[in-house]
Amino acid sequence: MKILLSYMKPKNKLQLGYFEKVKNVLKKYGVQFKIKNRETLKDSGCKGFDIIISLGGDGTFLRTSHHVKDNTPMFGVNLDTLYKEGFLLQSNVKNFEKDLKKILNKKYRLVKVNRLQAKLNGKILPHLALNEFYIGFKNAYFTARYEFTINGKTEFQKSSGLLIGSGAGSNGWIKSAGGKVLPLNSNKFQMVVREPYCSRATQCTIRKKIFNKDDKLKIKSEMKGGIIVADSLKPEYAFNKGHVVEISVSKKPISYVKFS
Repeated sequence: MKILLSYMKPKNKLQLGYFEKVKNVLKKYGVQFKIKNRETLKDSGCKGFDIIISLGGDGTFLRTSHHVKDNTPMFGVNLDTLYKEGFLLQSNVKNFEKDLKKILNKKYRLVKVNRLQAKLNGKILPHLALNEFYIGFKNAYFTARYEFTINGKTEFQKSSGLLIGSGAGSNGWIKSAGGKVLPLNSNKFQMVVREPYCSRATQCTIRKKIFNKDDKLKIKSEMKGGIIVADSLKPEYAFNKGHVVEISVSKKPISYVKFS
């Protein structure tokens, strides 16, 4: 088995020790592996492996997923359970050896976890969102202005931005913003309006919406200096007034390792 180990640079001696422990376990079982820092990882660097292991926190898993364009299974190991939430991560350093043996013996199943795709003025953006897209001003204290049409109803809104997320993302930022928690492998996606500004000049009757897999959400910008960003990770893609963003479910889900 050939494994890619994508890692977050250890920030202290404890994390460094855990990092070395994971490497030693891989060596113990004779696993062929290649190590890549998440900051320098590229799409081409994720090809040709039987499985990709993300070692860090949810941010490392998300950043790694941006470079996975095929069906290579992904598995996450929490480098520091004291400080990292690890919602997307299936293991931790303490359990890693036991879980690795399950992987080597193929005692797992793969779950397809949907990602979202964004188009900006008809051009597909290179990074898919495993959690969510944020659409709004680069400076969050500026008011986002935009227009969308849902079920034949067009609304011009002002708010602190839009979140459009997947099933995986429904447990993070979207949940905090008042969205609905969806199953990890949900075929649906949802939109949440952040802090809508309701007045006589704007509408805000549509604040939350769940979409089906084949639906598309189009947002027309009425502002200058807007951005769209996947999973709160750079790069940020800029847009201006009159530009159109379209969000839909990607045809390239993540193959997510599950033990039960």
